[in-house]
Amino acid sequence: MLTSAACGTWSPTRDETTNIGESRQVSQSWLERLWNGFLGILSGNTRQDGPLIIGGSPASITQAPFMAYLYATFPKQGLSKPTKECSASILSEQWILTAAHCIYDDASNIATQITARVGSADRTSAASIKADRWLAYPSYNKSDPTKNYDVALIHLPKRLTFSSTVRPICYPQSDNVLGTSISWCDKKAYGWGYLQATDQYGSTILQKLIVQVTPTTTDCTTYTDERIICVKGDPPSSGVCHGDSGGPLVVLYGIAYVTGIASYVQDESCVTGAAGYTRASTYASWVKSTIGA
Repeated sequence: MLTSAACGTWSPTRDETTNIGESRQVSQSWLERLWNGFLGILSGNTRQDGPLIIGGSPASITQAPFMAYLYATFPKQGLSKPTKECSASILSEQWILTAAHCIYDDASNIATQITARVGSADRTSAASIKADRWLAYPSYNKSDPTKNYDVALIHLPKRLTFSSTVRPICYPQSDNVLGTSISWCDKKAYGWGYLQATDQYGSTILQKLIVQVTPTTTDCTTYTDERIICVKGDPPSSGVCHGDSGGPLVVLYGIAYVTGIASYVQDESCVTGAAGYTRASTYASWVKSTIGA
């Protein structure tokens, strides 16, 4: 059952409000033609899986109430029990969107437990909910993630209560993210990843980063079907990197749309070259049918 709360609402800062005002003058007719949030009023190259944010800045949860932090555990290997930390987006009262490689470990084992934390920019104080099931896109190849299809859905056993700090993001059924049409729109990446490529742990506080989408996909992939979009940090010394997998590329125009899902970076520095994001609209039919929208 879909929530009655409007998707993609947030509390912009002064600079975000300015950007939105500028983009309205240029992009309103384009937005009305091309964005279709089907959730209604709710909502190659050498690569390193696990993007994070380097050179960003702290974000408050009211600026991104659609964000969720994920902690996954996997079958024990020897004396260790592998874990993964990822970022994600709230789609509805019971569904969360992330990257498929977040629910598999390096040995291609699926997670045995996934916990979502919502409602706070500080992941240590966020409300914690254990998911009851999770699934990757059917074509995702866990043994060869370079084949892409890097999208997954997480189901919660209890409905979220929406508020100023917990809200769904809108999901586009179609988009025009490539080219120059969204050049005036506010575009940000969000996540709890490392603050430096040499870090060993992700940020405790949610980070945001202004990004640009390259006009073509050749900057980050050899695929030509445009199911991957390439994203660069602004300024060039910034970028997404290890630890922020599954987090959204958000295009903001009055409301927020999850346009991409963080999938991989091209080198260990995380600031050289564009990062690859799964293009959300490519998987709209599957997401819609899975969550019952």
